[in-house]
Amino acid sequence: TNMPTDLSNVVAITSAAQHCLALKSQGTVSAWGWNPGPVGPPTDLANVVAIAAGHYHSLALKSDGTVVAWGDNVYGQTNVPVGLSNVVATMGLWSRGVEIGLTKVTSSLD
Repeated sequence: TNMPTDLSNVVAITSAAQHCLALKSQGTVSAWGWNPGPVGPPTDLANVVAIAAGHYHSLALKSDGTVVAWGDNVYGQTNVPVGLSNVVATMGLWSRGVEIGLTKVTSSLD
């Protein structure tokens, strides 16, 4: 799939199986590639400070410590736990044939 033409002011980039994400300096995300679920982020996604790509899913950490997830959800990997907040890092993984979605690395409540 062709890269988006609006890739300017990119501050971070990540990729997974067949899709890529770019975080822009204004806190928005661009995505391209293929994914069985939605490749692109939710249209109202803003204030993003970090991104992560899992095998077929994507994660965005917002400046308020909340997480937004999208993409394939066959294993529940885009189900963000209710009340999850104060997250400071996320990652998407593909490990030993089991897809792991949202991983709470640390938070100010730990």
